[in-house]
Amino acid sequence: MTRFVFPAAEATAAPNEPGRASARIFTHGTFEARWYAPRGTDPQAPHTRDEA
Repeated sequence: MTRFVFPAAEATAAPNEPGRASARIFTHGTFEARWYAPRGTDPQAPHTRDEA
């Protein structure tokens, strides 16, 4: 089994995509891992994607 490691320092340095509040750090098929680290109040509203 392949293991993937995403050091927080690298994820933090990844640029947010235009119009997004997160950076895509990995994709495979329909799976997408994003780094989301808002400063201050989290402005998110409920959404349809699972999160971990």
